[in-house]
Amino acid sequence: MPVATYFANTQERHFHFENHGDEFGLTDDGDYQAEARDFLNADRTIHTDIQECVRNKNGDVVRFNATTDQFAVMSVDGTIKSYYKPMPRRLAPSSYSPHKARHDYATNQLYFEDTCRR
Repeated sequence: MPVATYFANTQERHFHFENHGDEFGLTDDGDYQAEARDFLNADRTIHTDIQECVRNKNGDVVRFNATTDQFAVMSVDGTIKSYYKPMPRRLAPSSYSPHKARHDYATNQLYFEDTCRR
C-alpha cells in the first residue's frame, strides 16, 4: 500500500484547495494537503468507517468515509490526486460551484462503489 505524500506540485495543490478546501472548513492549501494526507494514511484498523479500493486500471487507491463523505484518491507512488466531498447532482444547490464533484448516483456510497469498478 502506498503512503500518501503530496500533490504533484503546488499548482495542483492550490487548484484542488481552491475547489474543495471550503468543504472541509480549511483556509490554507497546506492544511488541505495535510488533511488529505492524514485521511489517505489513516489506519483502517482504527478508523473502521473508511472504505478503500484499488482501481484495476491504474492502481490508484481510492478511499471514502460514508459518515463524513470524505473522498480521496492517490496514485501508486503516493501522490495525492484529489480530496473532496462528492455531491449527488440532485442534492446540489444551484449555487454549487461547477468545479466541485457532482455525480448522478443516488448516494455517495454508490458513487464510491462505481469509482472502484473503473
